[in-house]
Amino acid sequence: MGMGNEILLQILSCLLPKTLTRFKCVSKWWCALISSPEFVVKHVQHNSDPDNNILSSSSTCTVLLRRLLVDDLVCESRPITQPRKHIIHGIEDQDTKSVVFSVLNFCSYCCNANSDNCHCDNSDPLRFLSSFEDMDMTNLKQPLFGEENTFRIVGHCDGIICVQLNAAEVLLWNPAIHEAPKLLPPEPYLDVEIGSSMRDMSRALGFGYDPKTNDYKVVDIGYPGYETYGDGGNDLIIYTPKPVVYSLGTDTWKEIIATGSLETETTNLWPEDFQFYLKGMCYWVGHEQSKLIDGWGDMLVEEVRDVIISFDMRDEVFHDILLPHVYGLSPTIFYNIRLLLWYHKSVALFGCHGWGHNDESFGIWVLHEEFGNQPNNNYYNATWTKHHAFDLTLTHKPLAFWKSDEILLVSEYGYLPLVSYNLHTKASSQCLPVLGKAIGFAAVIYVPSMVSVLEFRKLYSP
Repeated sequence: MGMGNEILLQILSCLLPKTLTRFKCVSKWWCALISSPEFVVKHVQHNSDPDNNILSSSSTCTVLLRRLLVDDLVCESRPITQPRKHIIHGIEDQDTKSVVFSVLNFCSYCCNANSDNCHCDNSDPLRFLSSFEDMDMTNLKQPLFGEENTFRIVGHCDGIICVQLNAAEVLLWNPAIHEAPKLLPPEPYLDVEIGSSMRDMSRALGFGYDPKTNDYKVVDIGYPGYETYGDGGNDLIIYTPKPVVYSLGTDTWKEIIATGSLETETTNLWPEDFQFYLKGMCYWVGHEQSKLIDGWGDMLVEEVRDVIISFDMRDEVFHDILLPHVYGLSPTIFYNIRLLLWYHKSVALFGCHGWGHNDESFGIWVLHEEFGNQPNNNYYNATWTKHHAFDLTLTHKPLAFWKSDEILLVSEYGYLPLVSYNLHTKASSQCLPVLGKAIGFAAVIYVPSMVSVLEFRKLYSP
């Protein structure tokens, strides 16, 4: 390839998929170039690197937001700045509820928010919310009324969104290239029909990229069953969680061996809420629980500790990570524990560690991981470093860092529950002009790409 084409590729790799899609219409040569696997990879690498891409820099960020709307909320409480046709665009049912995916672009226009010379109004949300647009979701299957957990965002990787439609269906979707979503084939190994008494052992999903095989994978960790013992059969032996992995490159599921990584001699490790993917690793918040349970009602009592559980996409191995020492080892339910992506390259834990006050003590810890570098070396060590401490009310739930010192929070109350909190000034902005029920809010950091989930299998070469 000549010098001119190299420069052209460099320029094109900086552009958004929306623009590149238009450029594919220029000629067959341009279409072939932009659709080629080499360019798609180059575009992903460039836009995923915060040092290269202005859209991933420390002052700008794109957030994909999932929110739940109801008609009376839309009609009566929409802000003047948002026309109704913008607010209600999404997947709607006939009974007043709709699930909407929105793209929020944040940009810090302030000269220096931490400087004494800065006179910007940091409480004004429109100072940093540069644009707000709902995604076109007409190709997606309509959720059932009342299922507030349908269309749950599992995770994001390289512009691909993994969405759980319901208990049995999962899809992969790249909305930036206006491509129809790919519904994953039925998972043949796990039983998703779980009784209400086993609610804490439902399936846990994760999504990310395997840099060893150049493949995108979905991890599904399910409840494999139990057996009863004792008088009346009221006591339980809980089987070890059963993980399976889907490969987009082969469009198939496979079982993986979890012995020794999701269990100890006496306990099981249960991933629950998937947090995000980063650098070949998937992360969940979960808990450790005894394999032997005395009675159906003692499941929470038998919890040993809360843990972070990670999965190495390359070696398909699980690791458990203790929480920072301030949480102790007692089986306490800690409100608002969440892992967040910090500085676009670090795992940070956001959590509350104080009770009994109007304002509770929150902290942010950054995770440091060490891996064995030699073949067949399973050495792994994880430590935490505390970076921030501040007080917030327990009515706020963390969503995502859109900047190293700005975190999106959602309040349990109000029709405009979204705010941005600054770690340095310890002040919250006014409510962002984004409607929705607080219970339906979820967010991931989003980087658009040209990766096609429908064509990936044709181009896949491990």
